[in-house]
Amino acid sequence: MSPDKRGELEGLSLGDMLRAAREAKRLSLDDLNRSTRIQTHYIEAIEEERFTDLPPPPYSQIFLRAYARAVGLSPREVLERYLAMTGEAPARQETLWEESAEAATVAKKPGIVVWILLGLAIALALGIALYFVWQVLAG
Repeated sequence: MSPDKRGELEGLSLGDMLRAAREAKRLSLDDLNRSTRIQTHYIEAIEEERFTDLPPPPYSQIFLRAYARAVGLSPREVLERYLAMTGEAPARQETLWEESAEAATVAKKPGIVVWILLGLAIALALGIALYFVWQVLAG
């Protein structure tokens, strides 16, 4: 983000700053949802500074860091502002939780293993069907 834009954003509240950065990148709420996997109602809660509507730490802190990265802001600065506003303590196992959240997101995407298992299941079904057809024709 350019220094001019950064200066404009610093005068805003945290929610307004995040919304302005999202809009500057021309991202809709749904775009941000797809890129961060943060549910839309949580994104709205962040932008409206309804922090009590967010899940407890460390999830809320992970959401803020992911949001900041997606809109080109410093995750550390955003998190520091959030912690100052809420009085929350930083999540001690933040890195561990972040890695777990990323692993869960990756696990949701079908990979080669899913396609191999699907292929094997289809091959098995065809083999069984051919066996029964052969039995009917031979008998």
